[in-house]
Amino acid sequence: MIRQTARSVLMVRPANFAFNAETATDNAFQNTVQHADVQSKALEEFDQMVALLRSEGVEVWVHNDSAQPLKPDAIFPNNWFCLLPNGRLVLFPMMAQNRRLERDTRLIAALQDRFKPTALIDFSAEEQHGRFLEGTGSLVFDHLSKVAYAAGSSRTHEHLAQQCCERIGYSLVWFEATDAQQRPYYHTNVLLSVGSQYALVCTEAIRGAHQRQVLESLAKPVVDPAKPAEARPRRIIEITREQVAAFAGNVLELRNAADERLIVLSATALDALDATQLAQLSQCGLLIPVFIPTIEQVGGGSARCMLAELFEL
Repeated sequence: MIRQTARSVLMVRPANFAFNAETATDNAFQNTVQHADVQSKALEEFDQMVALLRSEGVEVWVHNDSAQPLKPDAIFPNNWFCLLPNGRLVLFPMMAQNRRLERDTRLIAALQDRFKPTALIDFSAEEQHGRFLEGTGSLVFDHLSKVAYAAGSSRTHEHLAQQCCERIGYSLVWFEATDAQQRPYYHTNVLLSVGSQYALVCTEAIRGAHQRQVLESLAKPVVDPAKPAEARPRRIIEITREQVAAFAGNVLELRNAADERLIVLSATALDALDATQLAQLSQCGLLIPVFIPTIEQVGGGSARCMLAELFEL
């Protein structure tokens, strides 16, 4: 039975979390923070997030990053691989050279041993041709409808996104999206999140005719496996560019051991949403806010970026 959400996630405990100059060229969410204790603060935030998710019944695999070579963004594992509910394990091509170092053959072997994927699809060689597709940063999946959403950027190559979707049996909804300064968002998952019953989306950021295409696709009725007799459209919750800048779109729905829906978002994102948006989102699952300001400010990624879903067949 295909589910939209996973019960298990992988999180990578960083060994050298820091500002990554290689990724800052197109990630406007990153900030240089001149503190010697950035690493220790990131570890504290990471450990608290792991403990909170486990206390809510989520199975969290913690993988310890190696000290060498230096990998300042290792805390965001969802970009270099994903494990899909249809059994495919996909490896993705990364734009920054120091992010390519995050691919860990031992971890891949451990995932294959535990989750028994039906196929390994490796696009990493595309890096040598300047074509990039950064996992569930670039692709936001609607597993129930077998649709992937992708916003074009230097890290999200349209032809490669289409090729990936063909290999995994999904349809692609491609669009262009920009911030208030007309810069492409570096990843799709900062402005779009798709859950079982909701879609958080920054429509004002989506350019031209793509707006209608994205909204029509998101509004199509879906069958939730928890209620197989029903087919209904998701609740579409609009967010603004200002809220995107506060990571309000970087949200992920998970399930716990009791099969309850949990919606994981940062405390920054929670504070940015208004009362109506929070009420709408709360009707779709229990909100789980995590306190990760150092990780957000320095790394330019938030709660969803830290979580690599581990689906079981």
